[in-house]
Parts: sequence; structure tokens; C-alpha cells
Amino acid sequence: MSSSSSPELLAGLNRYGADLDGSVEFRQESFWYAAINAGLFLIKNYDLFGCLFGVANMAGFRPLFAGRGLPTDSSDDILKAAASSSAFGHSWASLPELQAVDWTEEATRPDARIAEYEVGEDGSLTFLGKADASSYSSEIAQAVSQSGSAVFGHRLFRREVLRRSDAIKGQDYATLLALMEVLGRRFGAENVRLVVYFDA
Repeated sequence: MSSSSSPELLAGLNRYGADLDGSVEFRQESFWYAAINAGLFLIKNYDLFGCLFGVANMAGFRPLFAGRGLPTDSSDDILKAAASSSAFGHSWASLPELQAVDWTEEATRPDARIAEYEVGEDGSLTFLGKADASSYSSEIAQAVSQSGSAVFGHRLFRREVLRRSDAIKGQDYATLLALMEVLGRRFGAENVRLVVYFDA
């Protein structure tokens, strides 16, 4: 199955609330085999989805591997699972490509969400979370829209420009990549890839 540039697909690639499915595959001789369930490691990590595949790209990253489609030589498990009518955003990335990602690169614009911090008496900031502007009062949303940040009481609200490294903080991506590298040492890095698709 391959991706297209249809309006339906483009709408899907910007959909919020997507779940990632897929597998790490390895190639032995001329066949690809599914080895690791990637969805167990990349659970609702929207910043990473946007950073790598352009799905739910609220942070405004330049997607690295968006819209490549599903490799036609994928394992039978992937081909069957990804055939669901609700699946979208099919793509993949090889182990060498993932190893070469520049995690210092910034997003192309400020995050569409508002980040919220608690301001300590010493001026320190404790991150509380982030959400769409619609989740906040109109006063907060308007203040942040006008100036990029606003303080209300002991709370700081702001829209931030993320780096790619922000997409993997506190996530299991590093573990997944390490497992891919183990497979790479056994089968060759060029014979290991991450194949993904998304479901709302």
C-alpha cells in the first residue's frame, strides 16, 4: 500500500489523537520479518509522530519520513494489519536513517499547544503539561496569542519552539532504537527498519 497526496490523506496526517501501530522488521536473505511491536514503545507520543512521520504534527516539525507508504515487501503480519480501512499515514524509516537524525534541529514554528509551568518563589519553572488553546480560558489564550507568553498568578503559559530532542524526552524511543541496533549488529543495519501506520 502506498501513500498519496489526496486531501483525505493530508487531513489524516494532521489528525490529533492518533495511535501508532507497526513493527521493527529485519531482513534475512530476501524476506522481511516482523520482530518488535513498535506500538508498545511509542504510545501517543505526538511530538515524535510529527517529528518523524508528520502525523499529529502539533509541534510544527519538518517531518523526516512522512508519506513513504508501506513497503510492498513488508512482512505478512504488517501487510495484513495495515490493510484496515481506518489506517493512515503508512511510512517507514531504516535503522541508518534513524541513527542519522539531527535531534538538535528546531521545529519550523512555535508549538500549536500552550505549555503551562508553575513558577516557584525562586523563579524556577516546573512543567505541568501542554494543551490546545481551547483548553484554557479565553483570557489566557488571547494573552498567549498576542505576546507568545503570559503569567497568571503562579502560572506561566507560553508557546514554545521545540527541538527534535524534546520529542523523545521521557519516552521509550531510546529503548526501541537500542533493540533495533541489536538486530542491526546481527543482520546488518541496512536490513533493519521501522514500519508504521496510524489509527484514530
